[in-house]
Amino acid sequence: MAVIFPKIKKITINGFGKIFTSNNFEIDLSGNLNILLGGNGLGKTTLLQCLVYALTGGNDNPEIEEKRPQRWDHNYFKGRIDRDAFVIVDFFLGHNLVKLKRGFTSQRVLECMVFTDGQDNLETMTIDQAVKEYGNYSSISDFSFIVNRLLYLPENRSSLIWDYDAQIRTLMIINDELVTEKKYRELRQLVKKKDSNKRKIHWHIGQIKKETDLHKTSENEHPVEITSAATQETYIQKKKALLERLQNLNEDSKSLYSLIKSKEKDKNAQVDTISKIGDQICEIEADYVQARLFEYDQKSAMIYNQTIKTGICPACGQASDMFKRIIQERLKDGACLVCGEKILKRDKQSTCAESDLETLNSQLHEKLTARNEFDVQIVQAKNRLLEREEEISDIKSQLLTLDHEYPDDLLTAENGLDNTDFDNEVLLTDRTDRYVDLCQEETELETEILLLTKQADDIYDSFISDFQLRYEQLGQIYADLASKFIGTDVTLIYTKSQAKFVNMNYLIPHFNGIDRDSPETCSEAQRFFLDIAFRMSILSFNKNISSADASFICETPENALDASYIDNVVKMFLAYMYRGGNLILTSNLQYQGITHPLVKETKEQNMKIEVFDLLKYGKLSDIQNASHHLKKIRDDILAEIEQ
Repeated sequence: MAVIFPKIKKITINGFGKIFTSNNFEIDLSGNLNILLGGNGLGKTTLLQCLVYALTGGNDNPEIEEKRPQRWDHNYFKGRIDRDAFVIVDFFLGHNLVKLKRGFTSQRVLECMVFTDGQDNLETMTIDQAVKEYGNYSSISDFSFIVNRLLYLPENRSSLIWDYDAQIRTLMIINDELVTEKKYRELRQLVKKKDSNKRKIHWHIGQIKKETDLHKTSENEHPVEITSAATQETYIQKKKALLERLQNLNEDSKSLYSLIKSKEKDKNAQVDTISKIGDQICEIEADYVQARLFEYDQKSAMIYNQTIKTGICPACGQASDMFKRIIQERLKDGACLVCGEKILKRDKQSTCAESDLETLNSQLHEKLTARNEFDVQIVQAKNRLLEREEEISDIKSQLLTLDHEYPDDLLTAENGLDNTDFDNEVLLTDRTDRYVDLCQEETELETEILLLTKQADDIYDSFISDFQLRYEQLGQIYADLASKFIGTDVTLIYTKSQAKFVNMNYLIPHFNGIDRDSPETCSEAQRFFLDIAFRMSILSFNKNISSADASFICETPENALDASYIDNVVKMFLAYMYRGGNLILTSNLQYQGITHPLVKETKEQNMKIEVFDLLKYGKLSDIQNASHHLKKIRDDILAEIEQ
């Protein structure tokens, strides 16, 4: 079942008299368009932070925000509000109204109530229970992630469309019936942890090698020690040879696994091409047969002339006036005399020629041959991979046997050695044992990483396969919103991520013939609003599968816009609201901003508008108090709404 995004109804602020002119007030956010309107430093950002804080308590959790500098919680408000201050947010999860209250001495929820059945039924529960039962989230962490990384775009904006980790997690959460996002994330984290351990082990192996080289001494005078050293050297050489062989086999296994994945990808591309060529052949053959039959029927009338005149069925030979009328009507309408379907007119270019079919059949044969060749290569690679796995198992058995045969007292110090020699021997023994153990640990970790990576890749590949139809729907929505902003066709395409270990593609915008695979490929305005378009596209897409509206909370980056983009941004926001989206925006009071035209267009479409006037509730500076321009711009906007 699809997750439900929150749609904000209102927010109540209490204990903020140090920042605003009123110690407590309520903001109605139930409009299609909701604007926090004011000048610099009047509290627009603080109000949005209060709203998000009320929903999730901030994002001070690595599961929600990986980057430590971007995490925040109740301490963000410290010193600027009363100690007993609190915030209440009322929001919908589908048809259910949730009322959530938080204080600011900690992130603890003070109150959580859910009104169901048209608000007639009241339940008191934890926020965890509410988001799981009424929002269909697997965990409160997933809900917090969606709010902080998708629904809320702050001033220190962190991109979603160019952050493949956050993007993939978002898409997996909202398509949780297709994939277990938590398991995929845990596998990737486990691979990352094991790789970190492997690199530490590899460093220690290098250090032991250096220390051993420094402590090499001349040959020992004691025969017993020579014998021990020789035995020890034999053991070390055997074990090193086995470990090197094991490492080579693991590297070979990795290469084969990558080869299989690559060949399967190439094969799938061939299968898609084969399907398209097959469809073309079927279409052309159908056109050809229909055209020839119709042409022959028109010229020679075949046996249908008799049917038209007499009503005699060419199949059974029985006469029927009704059948006669049907045939005559089909002839008059230009329909097929057999099935009655309308015969489409085709231009000369679409008429099938034998050479067209011959060319397509030739292409089809080539693609089928290539596909079969890929099948052979994949099978061969899988067989080799199986052989390598069997060899790896055999090497591990040999290592166990070697350790079992190695005598425990081989490196015991003999009588007659002085203390210095004994200490050096113990050090050498400790290093040798440690070196062998570390080499074995490193090899085992490489094997585990390979297996875990394969499990993660299988989960991701399954998700992408199941997500294909929804990806097409999401792409259509994004193309509409982003193209309205850019002013030219924008598409949403897959590109390969830089993720370590796993094969993971993510979605990026493409326009003017260029794949925009990083923010640097776009202008400042483009990178901001292409990301906004992507977020709003996901919200609109989620409505298609959940039937629930949602709020998008955004500190509008107006300063990044020049006048040429204003109308396009308005069109993009309107297109989002047409789809049922709810906008909560901040806006500075400035000439040629987006607020006035956006309010005007929204009003003309009979959508509900709510404006919170921070010239009334914010503590104005002397310059702002003296400014007639600020108040005039504010008054013009409010007058537009009241008309």
